[in-house]
Amino acid sequence: MFPQLSNIFMKEVFFLTGYKKMWGIVGFIIVFLAVIPLTDTLRTAFRQTFRVQQETSFIRAQIFNSITVFIMLFLFILLVCAEILYSIISNALFSEEPYLLIISGFFASLLVATLFLSAFYRTFSPRRIKKVHLFVSSLIIAVLLILTRYLFALFLSINPQYGYVFGSLKMIFVTFIWIYCSFLIIIFGAELIVNAGKKDALLLKGLFLENPRQSFRTLMNKFITTYQEGDVIFREGESGDNMFYILNGSVTVSRKGQTISIIEKGGYFGEMSMLLNTHRTATAIVMESDTQLVSISQNNFDVILSENPNIVLSILKEMTSRLKRTDENI
Repeated sequence: MFPQLSNIFMKEVFFLTGYKKMWGIVGFIIVFLAVIPLTDTLRTAFRQTFRVQQETSFIRAQIFNSITVFIMLFLFILLVCAEILYSIISNALFSEEPYLLIISGFFASLLVATLFLSAFYRTFSPRRIKKVHLFVSSLIIAVLLILTRYLFALFLSINPQYGYVFGSLKMIFVTFIWIYCSFLIIIFGAELIVNAGKKDALLLKGLFLENPRQSFRTLMNKFITTYQEGDVIFREGESGDNMFYILNGSVTVSRKGQTISIIEKGGYFGEMSMLLNTHRTATAIVMESDTQLVSISQNNFDVILSENPNIVLSILKEMTSRLKRTDENI
């Protein structure tokens, strides 16, 4: 664009080549800036996978991306150090046992990859993940990545001309295919984590869609708590991050000693303080013996609402009717 500046520019580049430290800094900056778009794409993909609607400013998003890049680089350094350490130890212990070297290499790679992926998913996940879900999903994805590596190497050994049409760019083409396959597997791992965390919500969803059957109740035993007459579920002014669904029995809801409503089988209560993240606005007391309640956490309820708009509408109608009844009583 500016031929008259070409000589000056080339002289500056030639001058900078004499400073290796400067090129190291420049190279780090180039890699850092190149990884930021990839990081932003991954964070967007994870938000879509976890179905999280998160709007943020451009500057704040870039700050999060920069922090994530530093974490990724730190994880990569740890990964390289682990590989070097394993190479030293394995060569010292199994240098004369090639089969043990191969077996130990597979399990060592599996362990390191699982730990690396656990930290990776924890970094990019927009929601909290249970440790057991995180570890199991990371282990599965680590196995898939290792098997893909062997299958990819086998494919290239059988078909060495793969990508030949790209000429000298063949290795770049092959690398892109490998990266693409790897990221597909990583996104699949995010899907595993999401579905593992949603199994409770998918089970509890049936409470709001249809009358629970006996087999359905058997699956929900871990959520069911049996109360006796006079038991206090919660009191006015207490904090609450869950709501309750009545399978059997009835519950009276009162405020300042005055009964607001009586909720029977098939009804639910406690959702107001959970949704608004405020203290309980009323006191709930069990009216009948052997009353069975299902406790629904806020995380499970958020998943149910985000994936079932018809349930949102039914809950809004129920809350509106309750407010109308309360106004009429007052």
